[in-house]
Amino acid sequence: MKTLALIVLSAVSFKVFGQCPEQEFVGPSHKFIHLLRLAADTTHNSQIELDFFCAFPNTINELAEVFGADKQTGMLPYNGVHDQLKIIFFFYNLSTINKSAFYKKYVDVCSDGKWYNRDDVDGFGLLLKLLADPTNVAAELETRTDSEILNVFRLLLSCSNEKGLNKKYTEINEVLATSSPALMALLYKAFNEIRTSEPWEK
Repeated sequence: MKTLALIVLSAVSFKVFGQCPEQEFVGPSHKFIHLLRLAADTTHNSQIELDFFCAFPNTINELAEVFGADKQTGMLPYNGVHDQLKIIFFFYNLSTINKSAFYKKYVDVCSDGKWYNRDDVDGFGLLLKLLADPTNVAAELETRTDSEILNVFRLLLSCSNEKGLNKKYTEINEVLATSSPALMALLYKAFNEIRTSEPWEK
């Protein structure tokens, strides 16, 4: 009986989380409007969350394009910051999406990341997810190449001063020590690379 239940549950999970509804967008601005409309939902409706999750970009470059970043400078338009954050917050708070699929897309978006000399960068909330749910986030990171993992850590360690860098490193290192010691060496590599780079020598 348990075996049958597991088979049925697996089949349902695959249908819900393994297949995204077909969606066609005229361009990045059309997708932005679609995501913003869905992000207005406050009911945690599973179908709305699935539609949003499937439409949400898979890479940081695609996300920048949807947000209207300047193709030459990469700068995002200031007049749309509130709506951009609304979309990011909705993605961060998705509650009905399978965790494995959710963290896969989260890491996908951050795997081309880089370090920023700013305090307001946390991988679109991935840093908080890692600190709150290290086992599941680390499980996804462990499936990635060293290069991708380093990119994620560089993004998560973004800050404007060495004190902030040390704080972030310590927080991440502590959760990895219990959830995924294998990732600690790559975290230190990213940390040491940033710590000894030009911004900290001035």
